[in-house]
Amino acid sequence: NDSSVHVISRESITLYSKFLPGRPNFEEEAKKFQAELVAAGHTDVDFSMFYTAGYDNPFKIFNRRSEVMFKKILDSSSTPPQTDQENSVDGNEKEETTNP
Repeated sequence: NDSSVHVISRESITLYSKFLPGRPNFEEEAKKFQAELVAAGHTDVDFSMFYTAGYDNPFKIFNRRSEVMFKKILDSSSTPPQTDQENSVDGNEKEETTNP
């Protein structure tokens, strides 16, 4: 047992996520994604911060995969989606339920 390693349990969250190819500038991409969500009429998004995920090692040059995400605001009367992933109309944005 390594005493420097800690397990933290948190409630699950639902995210709006957008796939990003290459080596994105996450701040710029988050601004673009925010504009896309607003233009699509999404009013249930917390834009106070964004999340990122990079799935490739830093030495991979081609076919890199990253994501930028915003938290979906769930009202207190709603229940989280039963599926892990729901694709949007254009297929680029998706809502994901994560359990960290």
